[in-house]
Amino acid sequence: GGGMGEKGVRRTLRAEDAADLQRLVMKSDSATFSIPELELEMEYGTLGGVFSTLEGVLEKLEQNLKSGNPFATGDSLAYAPDSDASAFSKFLVKLAAVRNGENFPFTVIVDDPLGNCWIEGLNASDPDQDPRLVAEFYDRTPEQDEYFGISMMKTENYAES
Repeated sequence: GGGMGEKGVRRTLRAEDAADLQRLVMKSDSATFSIPELELEMEYGTLGGVFSTLEGVLEKLEQNLKSGNPFATGDSLAYAPDSDASAFSKFLVKLAAVRNGENFPFTVIVDDPLGNCWIEGLNASDPDQDPRLVAEFYDRTPEQDEYFGISMMKTENYAES
């Protein structure tokens, strides 16, 4: 396990060209990952911790979706209900188009209540000057504190218990 930030952080990238696919992304187990234009939302822990380029994260996501749904690809499509198989196949085509740089612009949101996520800025000397990247720091909700076990932690006078 790693450390935990005082606040959560939501990093939003507006990807507009192939250079954005080469940005480094760090996503911890505690972060969600979403692309609103694809109606894609990966909850805490579903993709695991990843440190790669955005293209690499999208490739891992695509591989995980395919391996986690073996009956929705290949010969199994012939036996799946048309609407389910067709919708999933269409989604995978859209995801591949995004990964391959064929569908700009799109938005990537990495949201980590523990503050352990990062997306590389275009200007390494001043990452806050990237017009496509926004970092929002926020207080965790009581539900997030409960989910991650923070509300159960005793940080003061812990030797007394």
